[in-house]
Amino acid sequence: MDADRGALKFPGYTLADLSEGKTIYDGHCNKCHAYKLPQSRDEAAWDNIIPKMAKKSKLDSLQESLVLKYVVTMSQSQPK
Repeated sequence: MDADRGALKFPGYTLADLSEGKTIYDGHCNKCHAYKLPQSRDEAAWDNIIPKMAKKSKLDSLQESLVLKYVVTMSQSQPK
């Protein structure tokens, strides 16, 4: 399960956190450019991309964290 994989990296990470991160990602991260699949980048790339994009999207620190944890968690899954 995706949330379980995320919890291995981010202790206390829940399915609700994963869902919220996905909702924010889906709602904000395709307004200025084409939607990128989380699997299209590795963790190091997302660590560099998300802070820059969060600032441009005016996400607060909690939203930024949820999106980063979502894309890092999902970058380790197989594309569907």
